[in-house]
Amino acid sequence: MFSKFGSLAFRLRQLERAPWVLPLSFSLVALFTVLVSYYAARFAPEKLPFTIDHGALASILTILGSSMLTIAVFSLSTLVGAVSQASQSSTPRAVPLIVQDRAAQTTISVFIGAFLYSIVGIIGLSSGIYSEAGRLVLFFVTLGVVAIVVAALIRWIDHAVKIGRIVEVIGHLERAATKAMEALAEDQRFGCRVRRGEVPKGRQVRADKAGYLQHFDLSRLNELTENREATIHIIVWPGAVVLKDMTIAVLVGPFEDGDEAVVRDSFTIGNERTFEYDPRYGISVLAEIGSRALSPGINDQGTALDVIGALVRTFAAAPDALADADDDPRYPQLTLPPIDAAKFFAAGFRPIARDGADKIEVVLRMAKGLVWLEHFAPYHRAADDMLTEVRARAAQALTYEGDRDLLDRKITELRSRYSSDLASPPESSSA
Repeated sequence: MFSKFGSLAFRLRQLERAPWVLPLSFSLVALFTVLVSYYAARFAPEKLPFTIDHGALASILTILGSSMLTIAVFSLSTLVGAVSQASQSSTPRAVPLIVQDRAAQTTISVFIGAFLYSIVGIIGLSSGIYSEAGRLVLFFVTLGVVAIVVAALIRWIDHAVKIGRIVEVIGHLERAATKAMEALAEDQRFGCRVRRGEVPKGRQVRADKAGYLQHFDLSRLNELTENREATIHIIVWPGAVVLKDMTIAVLVGPFEDGDEAVVRDSFTIGNERTFEYDPRYGISVLAEIGSRALSPGINDQGTALDVIGALVRTFAAAPDALADADDDPRYPQLTLPPIDAAKFFAAGFRPIARDGADKIEVVLRMAKGLVWLEHFAPYHRAADDMLTEVRARAAQALTYEGDRDLLDRKITELRSRYSSDLASPPESSSA
């Protein structure tokens, strides 16, 4: 659920994705492991099966520490290079998803944690705090750390050759947009009631800063309306541009003087859009990659076709996200304006339709996907209108009459083929 944990949970999730959080966590785990090795020796039997020489264990930890420092620096440089490559080959808007890549963060965190574990272990050995039993426990723990490091290194070798590639970036964006669409479908309109018509007159709550709306705390807003004949009309969706002193909500009913400040604090406004609560952002960034691939300097039609496939799969994954709202919303005293499917389709397909109108392969792939999406009820009008636009742009840009005839025939053929069973659209792979 989008608003289940409120604004604090949203900020914590944003913090959790920061690139320094996992390395810090693994470093703390490494320190804890060394301390556990020291105290676990107290429970060791008096007669040990064998003992570990102080110098041998120190050598192992020294080798591990020096190796991990080198590998950690190399891994970080690889990640920085991948971020730079992704920014140049796709779009800078995709960089946050590369930086937040869990596989890369976890692997680098393992290396940094193992390095810190080695350093602390060497310090403990040098200070003489470990008994024979303690050194034995530390030895077995070190073997476990080495095994974890080897597994992480093998995983990193496979991941390092993929991270930053355009196909991987498209995959990251598709997953982010799909996840946001599925969450919106699960809790339609974030649980709010759809507002029809004009916003009623009431007390206006204005933004105290400019930026993008990243999140609103609906649980907190709902608490203000409980046990009151009151309604909060939310004006903006996540991802919308908010200007200072712009109206973001209207309060109708018996509200108190301090309630306006509470409502204002329930809106999180930042300098950047986020993928989590703004599915249209992920869709528009995908379109940006497709449009950029069709520029004369790049002329990469294959990437544009991949983006079209990703867009079609994203829309098909959760058509209920743009459907009519539930009859029994979770927050009936909170309202949002109706969602416009046409804006989502325009954000995804219009840039590619504009820049690829003179390329029959691109136009055919887009027409194929849009004809398929027409048969999802929430998309019927928006997909039909976008297909009409694609057709009109292609009619002007395609110079060969045979290409224009091929496009018309293909659309007629696809509509006839897909209309045979509206309840079971073709598999997404066909798009």
